[in-house]
Amino acid sequence: MVDVSSKEITHRKALAVGEIILSSEVIEMIKNKKMPKGDPLAIAEVSGINGVKKTSELIPL
Repeated sequence: MVDVSSKEITHRKALAVGEIILSSEVIEMIKNKKMPKGDPLAIAEVSGINGVKKTSELIPL
């Protein structure tokens, strides 16, 4: 490994944007937690956290 302890701290920022088109019925089902396969917002949050934890495995440098 290379010793990088003498390097200056670099602040980085990433921004991601997306769009999902849903019918008003589906939006109401999500709000009322009536989706047949579970809460898609909770699933998305867990998926995002798992993606962050595995970034070094998914994107080799």
